[in-house]
Amino acid sequence: FESAHAKFCQRENGPFSNPMVQPLDAIKIIIIILQSFLLVYLFIEFSSPSPPNLPLSQAELFNQKTLHATRKLLLLRQTLHDCLNRTLCPRPDNNVPFTLLQKLPPINPCFSLNFRRYCLPHFIIAGAGKSGTSSLVHWLIRHPQIKFNMMKWGVQTQYFMKTSLYQQGLLYYTRHFPSFPERPQKFEKRGGVPELVTGEKTPFYYNSPPAVVRRIRAALPNVKLIFILREPVSRLQSHLKMHLRNNLNNGYNWGRTLSQVTRLTEDNFTQSYFMRASTYVDELKKWLALFPREQILVLRSEDMFNEPEKILLRITRFLGLDDFEWGRLGFERVNEAPKVNQGQDEAVDLETYEIPLQHKKRFSLYFEKKNRQLEDLLGWEVQWRNYL
Repeated sequence: FESAHAKFCQRENGPFSNPMVQPLDAIKIIIIILQSFLLVYLFIEFSSPSPPNLPLSQAELFNQKTLHATRKLLLLRQTLHDCLNRTLCPRPDNNVPFTLLQKLPPINPCFSLNFRRYCLPHFIIAGAGKSGTSSLVHWLIRHPQIKFNMMKWGVQTQYFMKTSLYQQGLLYYTRHFPSFPERPQKFEKRGGVPELVTGEKTPFYYNSPPAVVRRIRAALPNVKLIFILREPVSRLQSHLKMHLRNNLNNGYNWGRTLSQVTRLTEDNFTQSYFMRASTYVDELKKWLALFPREQILVLRSEDMFNEPEKILLRITRFLGLDDFEWGRLGFERVNEAPKVNQGQDEAVDLETYEIPLQHKKRFSLYFEKKNRQLEDLLGWEVQWRNYL
């Protein structure tokens, strides 16, 4: 086993010379054989009656051997786990190493384990926050070919953002998504396109540090990325309201929340996380530097809400899925700012809070310059209103 594992982990050797034998196939076969022998051995030893006058030294020796064999079994399992997580066995060119008993389409990275198929996301709705991404998920989940992560509604995986989660490996991340029966003839369509695809939504991936983008590129080089962009000042206002809602119990009010951006001058706007999240051109450049343009779909939030069927059709074709009749189910908006309780009798209606007009004009002037750069980057007009 150690020899086979060493050959597999040597990246410079490349794949095995025999194209019919995959590295992980050989490792899994070896592990199954060793596990079988070990389980039979333990069954025979534990099921056979011990002599009543068994010397203590022999009993201790038997216990030590049994413990040693059990540790070997756990070590074999952990080694396979490490290989799948690419901590011990990184593959060349950042290819996902999930290939156990058969080759699977690279469009949706999957691996087979215990007669189930586990798939990493085919697409990620990566931004922008407060631009309608929750509504988009609420609509897309109706499509029979799309399966989102199985976490509680509205909860994001944030796997690539949080180092504590990222260090748990890709198997941990994969468990957030549905598994499928191991029936490739029913799972894949002709041409290698998966009949079912998994996806997730973590909208603040898009304005995360460059290290997060590199993590996604290393783990999911073929992933499709969807970005929904909203008029920057409106998005900024909605973001501030969300921040207020999440911090009402910490003594925050609208004036204190608003001061985090209104006290800034144009020279130091980039110091504000809220302002950076609305400066789309700077954030998208990080993604376009690592992912091909054909893997990225950028849409306007206003178009999505004004013509949802048209935008959903673009998304499904971008993902390589079948067309779907969306209109029959309606297009309800979700995750809009609600009234929240502050104390026992007082309710705060976040919809009544606005950024003062003089600051809207100041922010609009700043974003107008950035939007011209965004148009040059994307090749189409954003057509957003301004407050000048």
